[in-house]
Amino acid sequence: MTRSRWTLLSSTVAALALAGAICAAPAFAVLPAVPAPPAPADFRGGLYQGLIDGAGELNPAQVQFTASADGGWQAQVRIAGRAEALPATVGFQGQRLTLALPGPAGPLACAGDVSAAAVVAPADLPGCRLELVAAQEGPLAQSLAGAWVDAQGGVYAIARSGDSPQPIWIDYRTGAWRGLVERDGALHFGPGTATPWPEQATLAPKDGALYLQASGGPKEGTRLQRLALREQALEWQAGDAVLKGTLILPAAASAGTGTRTTRWPAVILTHMSGSGDRDAYRQFAYFFAAQGVAALIYDRRGAGQSGGDEASAGMHRLADDAVAAAQALGAVPQIDPARIGTFGHSQGGWVAPIAAARSDAIAFVIAQAASGVSPAEQELFRVEHNARDAGLDEQEIAAAVDYERRLMDWVRTGEGRDQIHALARANRDARWARFVELREDLPERPAARSQSFWWFDPAPDLARVRVPVLVIHGDRDGFVPVERSREIQRTAFAQAQPTFVLLPRTAHGMWTGERDSAREAMRSPGSAPEYWAQLRAWLRAQHLAQ
Repeated sequence: MTRSRWTLLSSTVAALALAGAICAAPAFAVLPAVPAPPAPADFRGGLYQGLIDGAGELNPAQVQFTASADGGWQAQVRIAGRAEALPATVGFQGQRLTLALPGPAGPLACAGDVSAAAVVAPADLPGCRLELVAAQEGPLAQSLAGAWVDAQGGVYAIARSGDSPQPIWIDYRTGAWRGLVERDGALHFGPGTATPWPEQATLAPKDGALYLQASGGPKEGTRLQRLALREQALEWQAGDAVLKGTLILPAAASAGTGTRTTRWPAVILTHMSGSGDRDAYRQFAYFFAAQGVAALIYDRRGAGQSGGDEASAGMHRLADDAVAAAQALGAVPQIDPARIGTFGHSQGGWVAPIAAARSDAIAFVIAQAASGVSPAEQELFRVEHNARDAGLDEQEIAAAVDYERRLMDWVRTGEGRDQIHALARANRDARWARFVELREDLPERPAARSQSFWWFDPAPDLARVRVPVLVIHGDRDGFVPVERSREIQRTAFAQAQPTFVLLPRTAHGMWTGERDSAREAMRSPGSAPEYWAQLRAWLRAQHLAQ
């Protein structure tokens, strides 16, 4: 199953520990019986948030610094993807802070220089590096969540993105997409989606408005007004389950639409494989609502407040859930039942058009980062692409692809289990092993749902679509064979009204970069400006937004 951008960012301490070879434990790891050097005067202590860069991998982290009874400092470190915090030793040498994390081969030392609100390693510092900013855990981002508009009609949003709990700031005009950190009554962001420093701007609430102030810019900043979107709960029966969601309605005069007196068009946001929580899709919902298109976000079956079992649901069941949502939307007085469509990213890019193939209730489809091949074929592409991108040689790449192909063939036929176990045992330490799932515990027979999922062919369903379709891909996608998928989709959508968009330097998660990797995702400034512009233009061409 394809994974979301934020799933890829989850890390383990084992990955960090690899940096031990290039980050030898400092002298303070075994302290002599003398007072520890004091912290710099501008070190704040408390919570810091940002990145730990070790072993060539970036790891989102929170570090809680606490003063100890002997006048020194200690820390608890939370790495994204781990439930438990790690104890760490803290040392200072002038402005240099060193954090010693426990590792299998001894302490792993990560360092950075202290400034008024940050601990950031200089560019030439070798080894494991800290990129942290002072932070507070507070309700500010939640209280400011929603869409905002400036005097020129530019639309922005504060929302969640995918599986990440960190709130983000989106500028729908430029494509900028930044992780937010709360501190001193304001929200702060740096130059990348998860890169906190150097600070680029702050967002400060005042008198019901929000002020965007660029670092070094005019003191008063740009005044933003909240867009008065409306939300209402919606639930509906979908087969054996009751699904629950939130309908986000446009303001009476949304950006780009003027005053509307008729009923709104609506779009149903289907789910990626990794994110079943409705709030993971608010960044898209706010965009649509700002264009005058109501947006329904909902908890996938088996997630959040929705009933049912996702584990046993195939593509058709998930598509039928979206069809049932369309039927429920059609009964909402503010919604035009003739203008209800579906939107999907990644796995949702299968579900959205399949819903249109199975029901006349769907009037349009937007599918992005959608594969035209089966999940099994997609996995083979992912393994080869990512192994090659990581610099493995052709023999290693071939070994990784061979293992993954054997695993996918076993899912389809149930044959070759012993050979897969033997390969897994023999290659635990191979460089290519991190790109596959080494299995030594396969059951006697694959589950029926695994067979139907991994070898699901979307093309027959796509060929039954007869409504306008927007298909968006990025040319740097490391999870979807884009050229092959576009070829299949052009043929399958021949009886529909398809529009194809290929975004330059754009990865699977719709962020820009040269490579589709977790490192580049966190360094990326966001989406290409034309991404949101293409969505907006297509909505207008379909008379869904003005």
